[in-house]
Amino acid sequence: MAAIQCLQHGKDRISVMEVQARLSMVVRHVHNSLSWSCDVEEHVTEMRLGKW
Repeated sequence: MAAIQCLQHGKDRISVMEVQARLSMVVRHVHNSLSWSCDVEEHVTEMRLGKW
């Protein structure tokens, strides 16, 4: 994610704290508390079955 942010914003470097803040914003944007446990369970099952 840090490399992508650098390329998108024309930077040579980005701090860990800045990347963590951006990642936190992304998680808040896509997180759905109503489906979280079902989604996690589904992905765990898929990983166990070798789908990932």
